[in-house]
Amino acid sequence: MARDTFHQSQLPDGRFVRMRELTSLDQERAAAAANLICPGKEGLQASDNARYNRECIKLALVATTDAKPKKFDPAKMTDADWRKVVYAQLEGDGYDDLFGPKDRVLLQRLYDRIHLPESDDLENFLGEASSVVGTS
Repeated sequence: MARDTFHQSQLPDGRFVRMRELTSLDQERAAAAANLICPGKEGLQASDNARYNRECIKLALVATTDAKPKKFDPAKMTDADWRKVVYAQLEGDGYDDLFGPKDRVLLQRLYDRIHLPESDDLENFLGEASSVVGTS
């Protein structure tokens, strides 16, 4: 069984949040959930990107804490400090009830840092790409 990799950060209100890295299957589930929110479409459109991103974040979130002092050392936290967050809690207004507008932007940035390549990674990858003639 594969182990999840977690990433955590502190929100401005002092709460810590923890996210897991999503698998490709998780990302497909997020796309399906975003499609359910806007039925009648064949697939996600570019305008549905915000819905898809929100569903990805909701799937990635696994825990939160009560507020801690700024610059609190997360190594001092125990499992008892973390409150599990499940996707069902974040349905409907649950996500907006738990996280304000600034929090949601920060959660998106944490999700992006975890799941999107850095610009240097992209440049290195694309810089190493080359064209070849032949058969596959």
